[in-house]
Amino acid sequence: MPGSSNSVGVIRRDNYLMGKLVDKGGWGADWLVRLFNRKNHRFNDNAVHESVPTTGASNLEKIPFPIRHNAVQHLGQFLIKIDRYSEIRRQTRTRTFHPSVIVLRSLYAFFKSYVIKGGFLAGWRGLGIAWNECNGVFFKYMKIYADQNLH
Repeated sequence: MPGSSNSVGVIRRDNYLMGKLVDKGGWGADWLVRLFNRKNHRFNDNAVHESVPTTGASNLEKIPFPIRHNAVQHLGQFLIKIDRYSEIRRQTRTRTFHPSVIVLRSLYAFFKSYVIKGGFLAGWRGLGIAWNECNGVFFKYMKIYADQNLH
């Protein structure tokens, strides 16, 4: 029922890389809860990619117009974000893997973004996103591994 305390407004977010809409390689339009009653819903405590969890009792109402998310204005932002996110994960996670597994997980992240999720259809932007995914996974685990193996 619109306007009830369990209603939440979800809005589509269109993701842009250097001025162009990208809807491939895992950057397709995603739906975000952005309107909600704070008595019944709240943002989770995730340090990265926080969201508003909903339940079966939540009444999701789609807002009919998207928001524009200028995720990356210049390629250097990828490096800044990789470092920032990997530092946050370094502080909140302890599990790591052997370097050979880290390399395999990184390569899979690239393959998943570029091939499975169709990043190749987005041209050089899709390649950049896939390479960013690869590096993000690598540094997320390698920083933890390095901390645990400083001998």
